[in-house]
This record gives sequence, C-alpha cells and structure tokens, in this order.
Amino acid sequence: MDKPIKEFAQQEFITLREEIKELKARRFQVIAGGVVATPVIFGVAEQLDITTVLLLLPLLVVATVLLEVSENNGIYRAGRYISEVIERYFIDSDWTRDYPGWETWLEERQQKEERRHADQTVNISFLIIFCVYYVAYASAGVVALDCTIETLTWSEYWRALTVSSVIFVYVIVFLHMLYFYYSKCQWHSGARPGKNL
Repeated sequence: MDKPIKEFAQQEFITLREEIKELKARRFQVIAGGVVATPVIFGVAEQLDITTVLLLLPLLVVATVLLEVSENNGIYRAGRYISEVIERYFIDSDWTRDYPGWETWLEERQQKEERRHADQTVNISFLIIFCVYYVAYASAGVVALDCTIETLTWSEYWRALTVSSVIFVYVIVFLHMLYFYYSKCQWHSGARPGKNL
C-alpha cells in the first residue's frame, strides 16, 4: 500500500471523525434550542399579544426540524463515506480482516438484525415532541388571528376565509414536514437515510 495514500486516508478518517463529533454537538444544540426557545418565544408572544409572532412560530418549529435532519444526514453521510471508501481501502491489510472498522462493524450488526434502538427512539421522540409543538403553536396562532380579526370590521365571510386559509397552509406545511422527516430520517438504526441527501 502506497505510504502517501495511506497517510491521506488516515488524515481523512480523523477529519471525518472530528466532523461527526461537531455535527452531533450541533444536532444536540438544535434539538435543545428548539425544545427550550420555542416555548419561551410562545410565552412572550402570548403575554404581549403579538399575533404575527404566534402565526410564525410553527414555521420556527419546521426550521428546527429541517436543521435537525440536515445535521443528522451529515453524520450518516460521513459514516457512510468512512465505511464505503476509507475502510474498504484498508480491507486488504491484515488488521481489517480481524478488526473491522467502526462503520463496517455497525453495518455487520445491521445485517445480523442487531439494530441500535436508541437512535430510532431518539428520532421518533424528536418527531413526536415537535409535532405536538407544531400543532399547539398552529392552534394558538389561529385562535390569536381569529381574535384579532374579530376586532376589525371584516365580514364573517372574509374572517372565515382568512382563518380557513391559514389552517390550510398549516396543514399542508405539517404534512410536508412529516413526509420530509420520514423520508430523510434513519428510522431503522443502521439503515441509510433517504436518497438524494
């Protein structure tokens, strides 16, 4: 095996491991930030009766979900590259026959149906929490909008049309978020996330 290529592969492996560590830290920050920040913003907007913020809060939940999916897929892409490129490069050496790399070992566990259920539980829990947040904030936004419109001199038709339109948009965004998260998330531990990452 050519020494410069081996050194390059080792440096690339170390760099990707560091990147995975940073992505995991950012993923935790995104989740923790979403869990803590959105209720605080909701409380302030509710106290100050800021309808616009209440209407936009579900979009902050969607942004949090998108950021989490992005960080999560970055972790899986790096692991996939390590497994399929770097570890495969060393497959001819003696040490990989007896001691597979981490990513290869994980794939072997996947093939033997020894899945990491903790990853799956975290993904499902995250989705449930943010679905509850989304529905709660969307409901609060619709109620706040309806109360605001009630103080205006709009006819019942325009009031109903406006509130119905907002509900329709919330439902479409919610369904799209669910589909996107489901298609891009690692539901079965060890399985690859959706295509077109």
